[in-house]
Formats: sequence, structure tokens, C-alpha cells
Amino acid sequence: MDTYMQNCMNGFTENEHEEFEAARNRGYLLKLPAVTGSLIRAYASWCGKGRTPFVTVSEEGVMFWLVRYSLSLTQQGVEELSALFREYGLAQDNYTIDAKRGEIRAVLPEDREPLAREITLTLRIPGVVEDTELT
Repeated sequence: MDTYMQNCMNGFTENEHEEFEAARNRGYLLKLPAVTGSLIRAYASWCGKGRTPFVTVSEEGVMFWLVRYSLSLTQQGVEELSALFREYGLAQDNYTIDAKRGEIRAVLPEDREPLAREITLTLRIPGVVEDTELT
């Protein structure tokens, strides 16, 4: 574990430790009102270190971010995630996607976690994300 992540985790409550581990296992963080900035920073740091997409579910919607500087979406990735966002979205053009991040706000509350799972799976498909450190 890197020093920055360890510093973020110092002072975590038992619930924060449990949520950190749960987020690592499920592939996304639930940004509930009780989630602290330290938990968000620690999870983002873990994602960056492991070349894992930072995906969050909140009351506002679902968001992903390719934290590591060397990661970016390919054109295939933009197209696949755009199709996914259109499938789950309640309105046309209610999402944004670029090479590093995407966000969708108009999603039914019961669809937010299923969408986060699908984003996580889609970002693992070969050809969706490019890592310039590995090429």
C-alpha cells in the first residue's frame, strides 16, 4: 500500500474500512452521504495504483474516471460506453464521456448499481482502454 493511500486510511472507522473493502470487491464505490473525503481519496488512489477504473454511484448518478495518467478510452471504448449510457439514460444527451471519464445523471435509482457493474465489466473488455505505459 502506498504512503498516500495509507495516510488517507489512517483514522478510518470500522465502517469506512468495510466500505473500502466492499468497493474494492464490487468494483465501484457507493458515495453515500456518510462517505468521507478520505475514503474517496483512498479508493481513488487504490484504483490509480492498480490501473483500475474509479467508478462511483451517488444520488446524482454514476461516474467513472481512469485515474492513472497512462490510461484512456479508445474510440471503441467511447462507443461502447456511450451505448451503455444511452441504454440506461432517461433522457437524450444526459451524459458526458471523454477519453478519461464519463458521467450520467438521469438514471433511475434502481439502475445505478447495475449500470456501475456494467461500466466496470465494459472497461475490462480488451480494446476498450489503452495503457500507454504498456505499449
